[in-house]
Amino acid sequence: MGFLAIVLKNLWVLKTGKVLVLGYLLLVIATFIYFYPHVAAVPVSTTFNDSYFWLNTWR
Repeated sequence: MGFLAIVLKNLWVLKTGKVLVLGYLLLVIATFIYFYPHVAAVPVSTTFNDSYFWLNTWR
């Protein structure tokens, strides 16, 4: 985790690095929002629940 923070900090200094860091953070936030109902055991529709299992072995 510390290594990731150092890499992101070093990327932040670069002009294009800011875009990469912000893109990564947006991806992390979007993933958290997508998986939150499953992790928090919030009742969801079967269709939405099935969307979590991208591979058949995950069922």
